[in-house]
Amino acid sequence: MPAGRERSLVVGLALAGLVLRLIVAVALPLTPASDSSSYHQLGASIAEGHGFVRDGRPETVWAPVYCYLVGAVYTVAGARWVAVYVVQAFLDVGFCLLLWWWTRRRVGAETALLTLGLAVLSVSAIGSVRLLRTESVAAWLLVAALATIDLARGHKREALLTACGGALLGALTLSRWQFSLFPLFVGGALLVEKDLKRAALVLGAYAIVLTPWLVRNQYAVGAPVLSTQTGTTLYMSHFRNPGQSWGINTWDATTQAAAKMEPLAANNYLVTEALHRLTARQVLRWYPEKVFYLLVPFDWEVLRDRRTFNPTYFLIALFALVGVRAAWRADRRWLTLLVLPLVYLIVMALPFYGSPRFRLPVEPLLAPIAAVGVMELWRRRQASPASTEAEAA
Repeated sequence: MPAGRERSLVVGLALAGLVLRLIVAVALPLTPASDSSSYHQLGASIAEGHGFVRDGRPETVWAPVYCYLVGAVYTVAGARWVAVYVVQAFLDVGFCLLLWWWTRRRVGAETALLTLGLAVLSVSAIGSVRLLRTESVAAWLLVAALATIDLARGHKREALLTACGGALLGALTLSRWQFSLFPLFVGGALLVEKDLKRAALVLGAYAIVLTPWLVRNQYAVGAPVLSTQTGTTLYMSHFRNPGQSWGINTWDATTQAAAKMEPLAANNYLVTEALHRLTARQVLRWYPEKVFYLLVPFDWEVLRDRRTFNPTYFLIALFALVGVRAAWRADRRWLTLLVLPLVYLIVMALPFYGSPRFRLPVEPLLAPIAAVGVMELWRRRQASPASTEAEAA
């Protein structure tokens, strides 16, 4: 493909994606509610100079990175969440371009252009910019971390870039607690390749990034915990009220007792209660349902508040199933990094739960595999006898 044509297509797709996101951000913004209202309050507190506090004490439930992004925007534009949505629109298109560049380096220009097209047109990504939620930031950090770790291999500054990838995984955890164990999976993948040095660099940089936060919480609540939300999430993932959906906080005698405690004590109490009452049969019983809700092509958290079919995710997932084999042949290490986050979330659905919102950060990584699948189907069509006869005629 001529360089000029490729450049025009890249710019055109990026601009189209930006326009779509800006329209959604400005014309269809959602007022912060539930978890989003917490991010709004914390961002406003940071912008006003009070720091990462809520109700007069240090915040230990919500992850700090996204709150500081919101606080930075509020400092400039005032406490207007639409301004955050506009910033997210630009950042999301930048992330799509990063995904394009990474794919181009691995499997070529045509597949990379298809990847960019799928990424910029993703209904999930477009819908997420109008939410004051951490999932979109987590997607950017996840792609940046994995691309850095992958492209560092063989680079003259391999050690530095690998460590930067580990640091980005630290920022990922500090924006979305669900990825706190994901670096262990990345390190494990590197160990399988007998790359001990790079595995150590990733995990070491990750630990260094988390250390200040753990020290801060040691002074804030008396223990070096990542979050005091773990107990609530673990408990509600296994003990629910009748008819309660996954992701909704359980309200029973146990959680009512925890609500009267200090944050750290409540967290420890809920963890202890969950582990004490859980049985292996109970954990395994609900696991298929949790995985189903993680992978199903419907959405009730990002697009709308009721079950809605997600057409772009469905098509991307379908083409990704076709493209897995071809991607494995093209670049096994690259494919491993692309599917590793989804494998991680499927595993994490066992102790916790799955939902479209949990899946959102890993959806973009399916786009390159789907693009490979589209290219594979096109090659098969071109090589089919019917196609050959038609060209001859």
